[in-house]
Amino acid sequence: AVKRIKEGKKSFLTNFYPDKERIYRWIDSGKLFIFNFNDTFFVIRENKNFFNLFYCTNSIDLLCQDLTEFNKKFHESHIVVDLIGKMDDVLLLREVFNKNNFYDYVTMCRMSKITNENDSNILNADIKNAQTEHIDIIKNLLYTYFDPIAEQLPSYDEILKWVKLGHISIYEHEGNIHGFVIYDLIGLTSYLRYWFVHPEHRDEKIGSKLLNKYFADSKKTKRQLFWVIQSNDNAIKRYKRYGFAPENLYDFVMTNKNVHYETDCN
Repeated sequence: AVKRIKEGKKSFLTNFYPDKERIYRWIDSGKLFIFNFNDTFFVIRENKNFFNLFYCTNSIDLLCQDLTEFNKKFHESHIVVDLIGKMDDVLLLREVFNKNNFYDYVTMCRMSKITNENDSNILNADIKNAQTEHIDIIKNLLYTYFDPIAEQLPSYDEILKWVKLGHISIYEHEGNIHGFVIYDLIGLTSYLRYWFVHPEHRDEKIGSKLLNKYFADSKKTKRQLFWVIQSNDNAIKRYKRYGFAPENLYDFVMTNKNVHYETDCN
């Protein structure tokens, strides 16, 4: 379907970037669906209470036209879409979805830093790699303290994959998980996916200890990056102290239901 949209055309617009393994996992779960509307195809992924919407098309005008047709079929369903790109481009896409009765939910911006192999990262004995027996606990913490609309939360199988790769570090004390970091290594880039400290333990410097472990695990990469809520000034200031800087890359999360982001969810 992607090849058909791209073939012989000068422009290509999409928000569909999963790797092949993730696509297979979604298909095997029976929760991925594809729909063709003229010169656009839409993919929807079923979640617990909503659908994530992805699109591939050749122009803003075609997207606007075909999104109207899509809405006729799915207007009663709760749909969430991530519009990713540079600010000017994303604002044009946002206008298209506004015209089709989508509302702003939250805006994320991407931050990154160049890896410094000379950084000294002091590791803590209470931090270790997660094991399979920790998966259900980690999944429960993610779905309790993170917003599934703002953050595309992982399935059990995705968490299992990270555990097998050694890409989840936990802070465990007296048998209880007080925090964790989850990351991907793709080529020479390290993606910090989730960084969490339990609310009851957020004044114990656990977050910095976990981040030091993440930096140590990522020292052979060229850069490290992650997404943060644009309005979260305190978090952005904290990340800047670790050497991260904002990029001109944004994710406008929109939904066809007029619901609001809960700022204390993570």
